[in-house]
Amino acid sequence: MFINYPFLLSDYGILIGDLTTRCERQAKEVADARTELLTRQYTIDNLEGRCSTQNAHIRELREELEEAASQRRKLEKQVASLKALNRELEGKPPFTIPPVSPSTPGSCYSVRTRTNRLLRGSHLNPKKVSGTVKRALEMYYTTRVAMKGLQDARTEQVQPIFEAMLQEKVFVGSRLKTRFAQHLSLKRHRLSAAFYKRRQAEKKKNRVNSRHVTQAQRNAIVLFYMRADNSRCTAGKNEFTIMKDLPDIPQIADLVTGHAGKGKHKVQNFVLTDTIANIYSKYVFEAKGRIVSSSTFYAARLPFIRYVSYLKMRECLCTTHQNFAHLIASLRKNLSGRNHSCTFPCSPDQFVKKVTAEDMLLLLARVGNGLIPFDMWAKELDPFLEKQRHQMLRHTLPQEDYIKYFQFQYHDFAEHARRVLAQYTATKEIKDTLQPGELAIHMDFAESYSCRDGSSVTQCAHWNKSVVCIHPMVVYYHDKETNSSKHKTFVYLSHCDKKNSVMVLSILKKFYRIEFPTVMPTYDIKRVYYVTDGPVSQYRNKMIFWVIANHQRIFKCEGQWHYLEKGHGKGPCDGVGGSLKRDAFEATKQGKLVSNPATFYEWAKTRTRSKMNYAWVDAFDYAVTFYQRRKLVIECLQSVYGTFKLHAAVPSGNLHELAHRETSCTCQNCRSGNFLRACKYKYTSTIHPKSNAQQIMAHFCERCMSPLCVCVMKAAILREYYVYRGHLLHAPGIIFHLKDLLASTTICLGKAL
Repeated sequence: MFINYPFLLSDYGILIGDLTTRCERQAKEVADARTELLTRQYTIDNLEGRCSTQNAHIRELREELEEAASQRRKLEKQVASLKALNRELEGKPPFTIPPVSPSTPGSCYSVRTRTNRLLRGSHLNPKKVSGTVKRALEMYYTTRVAMKGLQDARTEQVQPIFEAMLQEKVFVGSRLKTRFAQHLSLKRHRLSAAFYKRRQAEKKKNRVNSRHVTQAQRNAIVLFYMRADNSRCTAGKNEFTIMKDLPDIPQIADLVTGHAGKGKHKVQNFVLTDTIANIYSKYVFEAKGRIVSSSTFYAARLPFIRYVSYLKMRECLCTTHQNFAHLIASLRKNLSGRNHSCTFPCSPDQFVKKVTAEDMLLLLARVGNGLIPFDMWAKELDPFLEKQRHQMLRHTLPQEDYIKYFQFQYHDFAEHARRVLAQYTATKEIKDTLQPGELAIHMDFAESYSCRDGSSVTQCAHWNKSVVCIHPMVVYYHDKETNSSKHKTFVYLSHCDKKNSVMVLSILKKFYRIEFPTVMPTYDIKRVYYVTDGPVSQYRNKMIFWVIANHQRIFKCEGQWHYLEKGHGKGPCDGVGGSLKRDAFEATKQGKLVSNPATFYEWAKTRTRSKMNYAWVDAFDYAVTFYQRRKLVIECLQSVYGTFKLHAAVPSGNLHELAHRETSCTCQNCRSGNFLRACKYKYTSTIHPKSNAQQIMAHFCERCMSPLCVCVMKAAILREYYVYRGHLLHAPGIIFHLKDLLASTTICLGKAL
């Protein structure tokens, strides 16, 4: 084997030069960091010197204050001795201050006199104290004297009444129970016993014994566990629990995914969204009437309802939420002081709701000194694959930089949570308030399914599995009979595993021309609302924006597109795709033929339990759309500024012009297309200023292609053959470049026909 050694030496020389440059850069960075460290150390030394000077000054002032207080006490003693000498010279008896708290009700002092003497004993002038304070003190003395007189008169009858009275929340909350008990000569252990008995009676009053809990109550607790705001259903095909005895609840019967033999069933798992203690507190708060104990509530949980710790292995989570959760965990670990673990919640959403910006600054002021470590999901260059990969990285920042970074992430996450809530609220309102002639289409690409054969598989077939592209669509419409929103499910399958805007437009063409008129022929579509996530390769790009701006001219109805916030695009389409793939896997294990996309489509149409409508997207449809999009994108379309920030795209009414907004607005004017200035829409043209609008619209039509090309392709489709680069291929063939097809028509025209 011939090796060019000079060429290798030159590469090594370039590599050594790059390494030398990198070392010099790192050495310079180290020197700069050392200089910055010395500067900070000098600043700290100066601050310590200033603090020591201020502390010395504070000590001097404290000494002067103590000396002044001692001189004041001496002067007060001299004044008192002079007053006593003056009274003695005048022949008056010496003045004595009575006790602050008169001991017996039979004292010679009245209630008002006692109040005035109490104020004078506290160095207050009774004439300058407000009347409200005086009346409150007089009320206190009056009540205490009256209660003491009643107790002395009838001890046996009055004492239980006093004990019950002192257990009221007024005395317990104001911490006056012990003081009143001392004046009434009540024993402390008797008060504690009475208080304990009363608490036990209150608990038993609204508590049901576990032995008396009926099966209906247990079923109600199980349904409370399964409620959407308390738990969520898992989507994995292996996330199930085998149960033998199922309760008589219809919702659980729908979760059975298979049988394990001998009367056992596979039930899909549910995972709680919070700790079981917090869910029990929520149950107690919402319960009407008698409630069950915590132990009975915990025992009513069925095995397929998993604890919140099961969610630690979740996947496909929001990166923004996870990074902020790691920041909160690092803040909890690095706080100084006691009892800080209960001052703020661990959940990122609850942290933003309950901790204001001022409270956050107080928390950050308690962060310890030194380097603070925290974890974060970020992109890092893989040196072997030479591309960016998302990985969990450990970062360390000084105290000042950490505080600034936390403040920035706090405000950024607050905006993220606001957009999540706004988009969820808007899409829910659109689906619930549909008018006659309106559709709401929630769609998304499911993960492609790798076909497999239930029988023995060769090694070549194992490493070359056929892949099925799955695109579910849940279509919501207005039902005139019930005057409410209902839905139908459409699933588009294809052997062309291209998840891009070309496939989306191919699906929409078939939906409006074939599938929807076939399923609902009497429904007249006037306006369509699309709800999707926001990947730029599929739904949020300049090609889709141009289609939205011209939706009325292309599909004969108005269209609006609403995007969910990044990391929060999960919806019913994911459940549809997961259910379809799980059933296909079970069918393969039962020996049914689901080994390629064509057999997958034939099997899906034979599903008896399914109410879904299945359709096939052919390579011809994809090729035509690809050819149209290619010319549009290259020659005519332009990007929309702020594509990543917009979450609502609607037609402005002008040709090729788009109106977009940061979040969706569901007011009546925006839904009808009459935008107000208060809604703050931005307007952008989707095409270049020099493009010909009429030529663009004419190009987005199948007739723009060569007649010979269309004829040959349609003839090849009829014979189930595709022409590709001068060869005849069977059904799985895909046409990517129609120019190659047009060039090969003269060769294969006779064979195809």
